[in-house]
Amino acid sequence: MKIVLYSQDVYFMDIFSMYVKQQHPELIISLFTEKEKARSYIRSHEDEVDVVMADKLFFKDFEAQVPVEIIIGNQTIADTERKIQSLNIYQQRSDIVGDLKKIVLCMSGNSLGHEGFQGGRVAAFSSTQGGSGKTTIAYMTAIQSAKSRRTAYMNLETAPYTQGLYQAEFDIAMEDLLFAVKDRRSLAGILISGLKKDQNQVLVLPPIKSMRDFMDITDKDIEYLIQALMDHGEVEMLIIDVPFDFSEKSQKVMEMSDRIFMVYTADSMGDGKQSVFAADPGKEGQAGLERIRYVQNRCPDRRDNNTYAMTFPFSQSIAKGVSLSMVLEGNGDFAKGCSALIQMV
Repeated sequence: MKIVLYSQDVYFMDIFSMYVKQQHPELIISLFTEKEKARSYIRSHEDEVDVVMADKLFFKDFEAQVPVEIIIGNQTIADTERKIQSLNIYQQRSDIVGDLKKIVLCMSGNSLGHEGFQGGRVAAFSSTQGGSGKTTIAYMTAIQSAKSRRTAYMNLETAPYTQGLYQAEFDIAMEDLLFAVKDRRSLAGILISGLKKDQNQVLVLPPIKSMRDFMDITDKDIEYLIQALMDHGEVEMLIIDVPFDFSEKSQKVMEMSDRIFMVYTADSMGDGKQSVFAADPGKEGQAGLERIRYVQNRCPDRRDNNTYAMTFPFSQSIAKGVSLSMVLEGNGDFAKGCSALIQMV
């Protein structure tokens, strides 16, 4: 992909171009700090330039026949109704490149040399026991994963409560994303506005606010959304919090997951629920069940149990509402446990 970048911010130009050269050699960037030299170069190389990135004034009274024109600023927007898009350069360099590629994909209909992320993994967290702590374990695993890879967390429960886990500001509502999913539109652009990093650097989507919206989602919608997150969101690890209700939606998530973690509490109720589920003949033939691993939560002491692939201790901090990122930082058992789950995926 050949890019012309014009800016008078020499520091940004140097830092960004050095990062691209080292990490993304597929991007070829020509740098300009003088407007007329940049314009002249574009006019003489229109057939070669794929993207022009510049401030808003650069494009005033200037027509360039290039596939994508991007205003650099403090907001990222991809809108196929507009000729010129915008890119937030006041974020991590990896996110700048990620947003850039998604804008190009959205506007050009192809990746201009970018084939999308290959090899992303999907982990589903579920349980047949209410109150097992599966959401806590799922999101903590997402936090741990986000430290080393591009990670997204998606809650597909009927009435999800995510405010206690993270905070993020979204440019769109989940209804907008669902409309695009149902219309089978390309989600490359809308995911730029819908997929945001929370305070723990985990990518999250706006929550489903209406039970009717949840009921209207089909298994085919779920499949389309998951595939779009992996392709256009360039997600390396997708963690999905899902109820185990044998619905078509839940079955589709299980089918598309590389690993399924079933979470139970370390008491007679949890052990009983796990035993009943494991022995239930009704689950035979359901997609993905061979990829299930059992997780035990709130263990009062260290224990080895062949039934469970991983155990997590009881935490007073979690019970008191301490942020999960602080729990991970202060409790090595949780950090090691979440890292072990990631390795299993």
